[in-house]
Amino acid sequence: MTHSDVQAEGTHVVREVEIFVNKRRVQVPARTTGAAILAEAGVPDDQLFRVEGTREIPIGADQEVEVHEGERFVATPPIEPA
Repeated sequence: MTHSDVQAEGTHVVREVEIFVNKRRVQVPARTTGAAILAEAGVPDDQLFRVEGTREIPIGADQEVEVHEGERFVATPPIEPA
């Protein structure tokens, strides 16, 4: 599916976009959650960060986000407390 493709979900239409998680292409709804992005990327237990320039902004698992075509994210395993 490309960014112009849509699929019906309930009574409204969901637009999907292609994003990158750890340089891997992933298709997700334009409006989604951190957990859904991680699940689509195959790393459901990792922590998610949105890449904006040189900054990495944390995205919580339950946090709703609007994603855009070609946007980049980084997923890393959580750091265990010492």
